[in-house]
Amino acid sequence: GMATSIQCGVRSVARQTDGILLMLADQPLITTDHLASLAQAWRKKPDSIVASQYAGIAGAPVIFPRNDFAKLLELEGDRGARSVLEKNKNRLLTIKFEDAAIDIDRPEDLARL
Repeated sequence: GMATSIQCGVRSVARQTDGILLMLADQPLITTDHLASLAQAWRKKPDSIVASQYAGIAGAPVIFPRNDFAKLLELEGDRGARSVLEKNKNRLLTIKFEDAAIDIDRPEDLARL
């Protein structure tokens, strides 16, 4: 599930970085400008979680600081890191990017794009 992928990523960079950017492979409209905005916001407040805001939620792409790595390693199943976002709203910064709401889960989604 998603938790296993997140754990693999965290383990692979944990000793080398102060933060990790989590992205989903099915969000084709994510831009480099948006990723740069996330990174810029995180550099200003490196203890914060910086997430994309779209469709009324905070979600991926999202940057987690090192102090959240242990929480990410505890994730289970196929729910991703949403629980970490929800439990840390006091440290959550969001960057609005409505195009992140568009994801490709089925062939019909791709055809609509």
